[in-house]
Amino acid sequence: MNGGILSAHQTHFRFAKEAQTRSPPSAMKDTTKRSILRWIHILFALPLVGYIYGPPAETVQYLPYFRFIYFPVVVLSGLWMWKGHVIRRLFSRRRDDRSL
Repeated sequence: MNGGILSAHQTHFRFAKEAQTRSPPSAMKDTTKRSILRWIHILFALPLVGYIYGPPAETVQYLPYFRFIYFPVVVLSGLWMWKGHVIRRLFSRRRDDRSL
């Protein structure tokens, strides 16, 4: 074209192609998600420290909470922080396979 100026059609095509390759916008940034997950992990681990180092006579009454709430949340959030990228990749492949 003249001097490197793009026509309206070429500009529209370029922006449409870029929009197709971009991933959809997320509600939160990845750093915000990691920070929230990290704080959930820390806050749910604090009662476990009290359970481990507290007097056994006082901690027995809270045993179901530790077994079914605190410990599973800490384990799952820790695994997600450690290997979450593998799980996300596994699910994205399955979604891509179904769309074909």
